[in-house]
Amino acid sequence: MRLSDTSSNDELFDFKKLSPRDFELLVRALLSQAGSPVIAQSRPGQNAPDFEAVSPTGERMIVEVKHYRRLIPSAIVRQFSGDIARARLQVPNTKGLLVVSGDLSSAARQAIVDEGGLDVWTGDDLRRLLQRFPNVANAAANSAAASQLLQMMTTAAATPTPPRSLSAQFGERLDAIKAGKDDWSKFEDWGTEILTEIFKPDLGPPDQQTRTDDGLDIMDAIFPIRAGSPPLALVRAEYGTRFAVAEYKNYAGPIGPKQVESIQQYLWIPAKRQFGLLVSHELPAPQAIIQRRRAWLEHQKMIVFLSASDLIGMLEIRESGEEPFEVIDAQLEEFFRTLSP
Repeated sequence: MRLSDTSSNDELFDFKKLSPRDFELLVRALLSQAGSPVIAQSRPGQNAPDFEAVSPTGERMIVEVKHYRRLIPSAIVRQFSGDIARARLQVPNTKGLLVVSGDLSSAARQAIVDEGGLDVWTGDDLRRLLQRFPNVANAAANSAAASQLLQMMTTAAATPTPPRSLSAQFGERLDAIKAGKDDWSKFEDWGTEILTEIFKPDLGPPDQQTRTDDGLDIMDAIFPIRAGSPPLALVRAEYGTRFAVAEYKNYAGPIGPKQVESIQQYLWIPAKRQFGLLVSHELPAPQAIIQRRRAWLEHQKMIVFLSASDLIGMLEIRESGEEPFEVIDAQLEEFFRTLSP
C-alpha cells in the first residue's frame, strides 16, 4: 500500500482546515474506500496507534495518523517503526502505515529507509486518493467549510480579522534572532516564553537566571512540574524530579559535549532536578548525544534535545488540540530502546 514519494501536486484540499478529529475521520474513510476497513480504534487520550485495519490482501495493518502543520520529526517515525517491529513478533505479516497531513523531515525520511517495513501517506498522497474518491473529498470539504463558518461566527463579533496564531508570532520572533553572542538573551527569553505556552499549566511559571545556592552557577530557566497533570506528572514520578531545567544555546551550528556538560551540572538528585531541556537552533552533534548517554548512565540525569523548530512545531501541535509532549516522549522512547551497556 505504499504510495509514490511526495511530488509537486496542485493543492486540491487544505488539510489545515480540518480539526484533528475530522482529519482522522477522513483517513478512516479513505482507508475503507481503498479496501482497508478499520476494525479497531484507540480510545481518546490513549497513547496508542490510531487504527487497526485489514489490508486488501488480508494482513493486519496498524495505522498512525499525525495532523501536524510542521514536518514530522524523525523521533516520531522511529517510535512508530519500533511499535510495528514488535507487533510483527506476534503477527509476522503486520503492516504499518503512517499518515501525515503534511510532509516528513529529511531526517524522518531517512529514518523510514533505515528502519524499513513502514508505508507512508503524505499530504500529496492523500490528495491523490481524494481525486480517486470524490465522495470522501466532498464530505471533507463540507466539514472544513462548516468548521470555518463556525469559527468566523465566533470571532466576527470580537475581531474584524482572525488573530494570528501564537506559533506564527513566535516564528516571526525567532526569524529576527541572530545566532551568536549578540542575541543570546533574546533567544533565552524566546525559549522560556514558548516553553511556557507549550506546557502551561503543567509546568508552573519559571524562574529565569536562577543562581544556585552556592552562588557559583546560574540556570537559564527552571520550571516547576505540577503534580497531577499528566503527561508531565509522569516525568516527575519517573525521574524523581520536581523541576525541568532549560538551557538555551544560541549557536549557529550544532551543540557539542561541552553544552551538554553545561546543563548537566545543574541537574542534581538532592535538589530534585533530574530532567533537562537543552534548546538550540540545530540538532546536536554526535558527540553531544554520547555525552547525554554518559549523563544518564553515570548520574541518572536525563537531558532532552530540542531545536527551535521543534518548539514551534510543538506549539502548533498544542494549538491543534493534540499533545505536544509526544515529541519529547518519542525521543525518550528512542533513547531507552537503543540504550545498551
